Amino acid sequence: MVLISSLFFVAALNTASDLPNINGFKERTNKDPLYISTQFAKYNALPPSLGAFTFYKNILIAAVKHNVPDIAVKVSKRLSQPEWQEFPENKPYHLLNNLGILYRKNRFYSKALLAYQCGLGFAVNNPNEQVKILLNMYSSQLKLGMHDEALSSLKQAESMASAHRDKQRIKQKKASLHLDAGQYELAQRYFIQLFRDDSLRGTPENAVRAGLNLLDSLVLQGKYQQFWRYHNSVKQAIFDLKKENFHYFYHYLIMEAVVTAKMLPSEVQFSRVAYALERAIFLYPYGLKDSLQKYLEIIDVPWVTEHVAPYAKMDLNAVKLKPVPDSLLDQLCKH
Repeated sequence: MVLISSLFFVAALNTASDLPNINGFKERTNKDPLYISTQFAKYNALPPSLGAFTFYKNILIAAVKHNVPDIAVKVSKRLSQPEWQEFPENKPYHLLNNLGILYRKNRFYSKALLAYQCGLGFAVNNPNEQVKILLNMYSSQLKLGMHDEALSSLKQAESMASAHRDKQRIKQKKASLHLDAGQYELAQRYFIQLFRDDSLRGTPENAVRAGLNLLDSLVLQGKYQQFWRYHNSVKQAIFDLKKENFHYFYHYLIMEAVVTAKMLPSEVQFSRVAYALERAIFLYPYGLKDSLQKYLEIIDVPWVTEHVAPYAKMDLNAVKLKPVPDSLLDQLCKH
């Protein structure tokens, strides 16, 4: 009996030593997402241990990040089994939140809401986790055009949020909700405050996003004089970013072209807008496709619309949608 236990201990040590280290695993999966599947296939039957749990958790995080639903669901179903519940970080609401993200990534928004709603039930005594789930729920509700429900999710999250980061995210999402709902003046007020707050707090990328959204709300209202009031501050914030900023700057350039064409209409200015929108396909993954279409409607010049139309239908960075197994949702949320 002692010999068997010793042999098992040695085998467990050998297995743990064979597992890729966390940093190496992240780097490898970023370069080659297929590595996620090969590693899970190699170690798909590890007995419960802290090392095995950490390994499976990293497999799950990578599978969600790189949109590998079948592996993510298999790992989640394994971690949902009773023998894995001894690890404090292993909670059903984490698994369901990840499942919701996978559903949302693949545009199964209604199923994402089911996963999030079920996750809230498991996180009833953990307000911090409820806030995370509610903010994810908001995103799917927004995609479904459920503006009232999305606002309700934000209000619930706001009532529970304690961390400054969460409170700021809720403000950002409220502003974006008003922008998406066509409540441009209300969105404008939120974004003015966010732009100032984030600039003063030294959160430069958040300040850039708030500033661009502020300019966007002004363009959509036709408040072109006010656009010029804020444009230099926003442009400087973009230039001050210590990271890649081209997509931010290009969005600014498009808005500047639209405003100039509306205030000083001419064929030259219309051509500038057409040229800018023609090359804006790379902005679609940043959620700007609808805004770009609205800019085209604001210009309202037939030849510009006709010129841009073929490009507007393209999406060179379209995400490949994948089926997401429902077995984890069925297993954890049968009631």
